[in-house]
Amino acid sequence: RNLLSEPWPQLTLEQCAVTVIAGGITNALFKVTPPLDTGAGAVAVRCFGLNTEVFIDRERELRNLLELTAAGFGAPVLATFRNGRIEAFLDGATLDPTALMDPVHLGRIASKLKSFHSARVSEPRESRLWRTIRGYHSEATALDFSADAAKAKAAAALNLERIGREIERVEKASAEIKSPVVYCHNDALAYNFIWDETREALHVIDFEYSGFGERGFDFGNHFNEWAGFECKWGQLPGRETRDAFYRAYIGDAEAEALGPEALAAEMERMDRETSILSLASHMYWGTWAVLQAKHSAVDFDYISYAKMRFAQYDAT
Repeated sequence: RNLLSEPWPQLTLEQCAVTVIAGGITNALFKVTPPLDTGAGAVAVRCFGLNTEVFIDRERELRNLLELTAAGFGAPVLATFRNGRIEAFLDGATLDPTALMDPVHLGRIASKLKSFHSARVSEPRESRLWRTIRGYHSEATALDFSADAAKAKAAAALNLERIGREIERVEKASAEIKSPVVYCHNDALAYNFIWDETREALHVIDFEYSGFGERGFDFGNHFNEWAGFECKWGQLPGRETRDAFYRAYIGDAEAEALGPEALAAEMERMDRETSILSLASHMYWGTWAVLQAKHSAVDFDYISYAKMRFAQYDAT
């Protein structure tokens, strides 16, 4: 509380209402609400997950976060501390995977991602995607799970050596389709969108994985997130729904300028990007999950999650 301005330094924890904000599997997030008579608004306290600095550059994250919030994305940062930060609390309802299927939300998310992709962030406009995936894979293959026999057996069954060869295959295919390099969110799951009904505004939050990369990754990754953490792959959107997303992303003005034939060609190109880079999404989060299985204190079966992501890669 001493990191914040008045009235926070005068308050005790007992005077505030603290609730857990569910949805993520990287960090711990809490809403802290002060007494009504203080006139102060609620804040969100984010505590970074154990050892997440292994795969997240926290200094880079904060630097980019401040630029993104200045541009109107996410919640303003109020204070930082050694293993987390305090942000303004954004009013609204966090979406869940079923909400992504709402055609209205689908259009809103597409438009929001289009804006995010144009964000002005002062780092080199070079894709970080493949070196990130290769880095995750390299670190995952070096992990030692011998202290936990069951986890060691499950991790070995993932066959990360084979996954490394598949990463190379998908990277080559990605290079051939030449998806535009934009500033990607890279974690556009349902819980990172908040709908404020009062203001009719959609907020996108949580930029710790964001960076320049192939546009199709954000498309394919978002669609994969329709399955949720339970990996209900039957919920993935079909072509008609994906086309509605691409059309909303393009927008009316650009669609009119393109004309029907060029518009159809652009949407076809977007779907090719999606088809290849949705595979990259499985490699990204599958290898990430192996790292989390070693380092995270969150109660989540990361190895099983990795297994489901790699299995879906094989099935696609």
